[in-house]
Amino acid sequence: MKPHLNLIVLSILLVKFCSFSQTGTSTEPFTSLQQSSAVTVPGIYYFNIGGNSFSTQVDAAGFAMVAIDFGNGSGTLPQGAALTSTTRGILSASILGNIGFFNQTKLTGPSINFISSNHMIANRIKNFKPISIGYVDYFYPTDWVDNGSTTGTSFPGYCTSTPSYNATLAQIVFHACGNFYSFNWLPSSGIVRQEWHVGNIAPTASVRLWIKTTCTPPADPGFGLNKWNVNAYSYDKINTIANNFVEDFNSLSTLNSSTKFVDYGYYTDNNLSINTVANWNSANNPSISSTWNGCSLKNDYFVTRFRRKGFPSGFYKISLPHNDDGIKIYLNGSEIYSFNGCCTDKGVIFQGALCSTSELEIRMIERIDASRLVLNIESIPWPVDAGANATVIGNTTNSIGTIVNTPNAALTSNTWTSSPSSSISSSVPVSVTPLETTTYTLTSVANGCTFTDQVLLEVFGVLPVELLSFDVNCVEENSKEISWSTASERNSDYFSIEKSSDGIDWIEINRVEAAGNSTSILQYSLIDSASDENTVYYRLNQVDNDGKSKLYDAVSAICKEGETIRVFPNPTTDGKFSLSKDVEYEIFDNIGNKINTIEKSGIYFILVEGKLYKLINI
Repeated sequence: MKPHLNLIVLSILLVKFCSFSQTGTSTEPFTSLQQSSAVTVPGIYYFNIGGNSFSTQVDAAGFAMVAIDFGNGSGTLPQGAALTSTTRGILSASILGNIGFFNQTKLTGPSINFISSNHMIANRIKNFKPISIGYVDYFYPTDWVDNGSTTGTSFPGYCTSTPSYNATLAQIVFHACGNFYSFNWLPSSGIVRQEWHVGNIAPTASVRLWIKTTCTPPADPGFGLNKWNVNAYSYDKINTIANNFVEDFNSLSTLNSSTKFVDYGYYTDNNLSINTVANWNSANNPSISSTWNGCSLKNDYFVTRFRRKGFPSGFYKISLPHNDDGIKIYLNGSEIYSFNGCCTDKGVIFQGALCSTSELEIRMIERIDASRLVLNIESIPWPVDAGANATVIGNTTNSIGTIVNTPNAALTSNTWTSSPSSSISSSVPVSVTPLETTTYTLTSVANGCTFTDQVLLEVFGVLPVELLSFDVNCVEENSKEISWSTASERNSDYFSIEKSSDGIDWIEINRVEAAGNSTSILQYSLIDSASDENTVYYRLNQVDNDGKSKLYDAVSAICKEGETIRVFPNPTTDGKFSLSKDVEYEIFDNIGNKINTIEKSGIYFILVEGKLYKLINI
């Protein structure tokens, strides 16, 4: 019984294995080229990739056939019923554009069995472009290997006989003399099919093109968080005849969406600045980095992409000592620098803010020969700061905030807040008048990054009232108008108006309630209607909420019968004033110079009928 049971179990396992191995059938088609690369039994296999269903031959090495030619442009691929075979027997552009990653190409024929890992050839096939158009393939071998030599002589080059012409297999079979606007992997008309060490290929001889995936690049990691993710993309130099690199450089702008570029993998770099020689030799490519994750690249015609999100918050300058070749730099998706060429020192190319949300991206194209990037990112002071802490007298004006770098300061948007709260303008520097010890916080924003800095003004000896003026003017019927103004008040309770006939003995004649706390100009006045024939004196006594008081200097007044001249407003804010009588007058500054108009802040005197009246312009 045990042998019989073992046979049953073995049969079940064989059924399961056979069922699993049927992937690639019409009912279980391959969904990636990577799956077909494991094929060891040649035959026709079915695929469903990128919404395209088709079938084609896969050989014993896992290569899938994408083109077949029997001469004179004829060939047939076993495509699906829903697809139309091209007259040249080539998988459609739609299929090739969506077939996914592949990194090996094989050419077979009468005595041809060559394999290439050149990514330009793979990209050309993927984009349904000419496989060879001469210039690049003439100068840069495509690394075809296996059972044939890669060089030869005495065969057509650029459609003319050049006995000394020494090139790769790509020039010999993939001719540059056919149709430049289709998938031209063999001459389509007028040219004899030729492979150098075989001679002419018979018109009915089959020549086939195959592709295979030998590795699978990892998913694009995007921006590295507080580190650089460095991707490398292969690209095909299409415009080889004109050798026009402008098209290649401009295509860096569409790297995200262009099918011209194929992502081969990435490595990481934890440094702030970039020097690629620390990760790969400048004569090689990023895929030799010790932290590389992906498939191998060739040394020419690739794009290196450096992406990082997150920097220590601050202001930076970025300099570019070396780039090879063309380079584009983006900050938060916007291009901030572009240069098509190499390799001289460009100096400082950017100054601005970077922080935890900043996304910096560098795209550098490599054409031929060496490839290297040196990009220095250095922290510099933020263009503005809050200034130094200080101890100040209360109710006095102080300047806070410092401009560290004037040109860069224009790149910032600034706001101030304070504790205790007070109204402050957004300028740097800014004037403030603290009534008590206050912390001022500067918030500065640039490129979406925020910088905050604080300054402490420690207040002592606060002036309870900052008196601007105190004056007495004669009004009707020998009455006197007593007026005064304050620039600021803190904990002020009231004002006591005192009067004296001799300047020695004083009596309080009235009280006026104070504002309490204020940082704006306030004006007060009252009328003393007592008729005094002789000179009298008035003084102001300001009293705080805590009972402390301050006496201000006395002023004198004499108002005779009929005298009604008054200067108003007093103080004035624009230098303009009026008189209570229509009489002539003269204006003098505070050192006795006669002037015509009042233009500046200060104390002035108005001479009317031989008497001086004091006027304050704020």
